Amino acid sequence: MTNTDTKNALLQRVMSLNIEHLRYREIWTELDSLRPEKDMDRELFTPRHLFLYGESGVGKSTLLRRYAAANPGYVDVDEEGTEYDIRPVVYTDLPQPFTMSEFYQQIVRALGAPQLAGVRVGDVKRQALSLIEQQRVEMLILDEMDYILTSRSVKPIEAMEAIKSLTNIGNISVVCSGTTATKQLSEINFQYFRRFPAVKLPRFDKCDEEFCDLLTKIEKHINPPEPLGLGDSSLHFPELLFQMSQGVLGSLTPVLQRAYRIMLSEHELEDLADHGLFVSALLAAKKYVSGESEEKFLELLNKAETYEA
Repeated sequence: MTNTDTKNALLQRVMSLNIEHLRYREIWTELDSLRPEKDMDRELFTPRHLFLYGESGVGKSTLLRRYAAANPGYVDVDEEGTEYDIRPVVYTDLPQPFTMSEFYQQIVRALGAPQLAGVRVGDVKRQALSLIEQQRVEMLILDEMDYILTSRSVKPIEAMEAIKSLTNIGNISVVCSGTTATKQLSEINFQYFRRFPAVKLPRFDKCDEEFCDLLTKIEKHINPPEPLGLGDSSLHFPELLFQMSQGVLGSLTPVLQRAYRIMLSEHELEDLADHGLFVSALLAAKKYVSGESEEKFLELLNKAETYEA
């Protein structure tokens, strides 16, 4: 394999970077538990639900999209040879701006069906519910719950009632996801609080063994010719990367990706283990990924965290 081929292969691993950590796996396991057992009579199934929240960039959407991708749809054929699309797990963003009509249309789109133009909300709701039944949906994932909070035409309680209706009529598990601010939607009243238990996907709040372990797994995935020791607590990389990202994966991942791109485009393979060059690449990457204002980054991150207090 030539140096160019080796660089391209390494770059592909860098750009596909998505490392699961302990909390990530815990939530994945919880998602599995929300769905009925294989061949279970759906009439006997009582669905449970989840409200996943956390600061922007901690990996909520990535986790949920990957879960849906890991549970893809398939075609079922009945005794008469009729084919049916089966979609056990469906992921969709909520619409922006959030309206009741667009909410149901978004579900219809996620189920791959043609949309009804110029129809009443009740009609598109019936279409969505019919598709959920036909395609044997077990779990509906609703991301970007923040759009409910910014809606000018739909009150939060009206939106939550519509979601609750899906769980009742469709007999499916619903997973809601949004930033820390959206947790209030699950606390409007005791009914939502009980029905949609809120679970936080946290950022790494300190440069500890868990954060170092994550960096070690990242470097193992990237598999450079010679390791730098990204997760070695005796070196400067863990503290530097934590300071740059504040434990937010949505900041950590692109900084590392851009740093490696810089190294691969400006230096040779044997230079990848040069600590000084890599630190320079990290600093350059941080500037273009997160901007120059470290104070503003911390201010907005702290502001986001105050919503939970």
